[in-house]
Amino acid sequence: KRTLGKTYLEHGWFVANFRYKTEHPYTIAVLIEHAGSAHLPTVIAKKFILAYRHTIEHRHEYHVQIQTPTIQ
Repeated sequence: KRTLGKTYLEHGWFVANFRYKTEHPYTIAVLIEHAGSAHLPTVIAKKFILAYRHTIEHRHEYHVQIQTPTIQ
């Protein structure tokens, strides 16, 4: 399939549940069409989760109260 062109590459995806310290749990799903593997979605998810952790750890510096959505 790789020799037939990008159109025939498999989609790459990554799904995970995560929780940071006492924050609410979240689920992340990353889907990249025609990625050929799960490498790129995994890298994107890792960057997102690290940025989330940084935001939570430094939210007092932003002078903003981050509200987590409530599930009804």
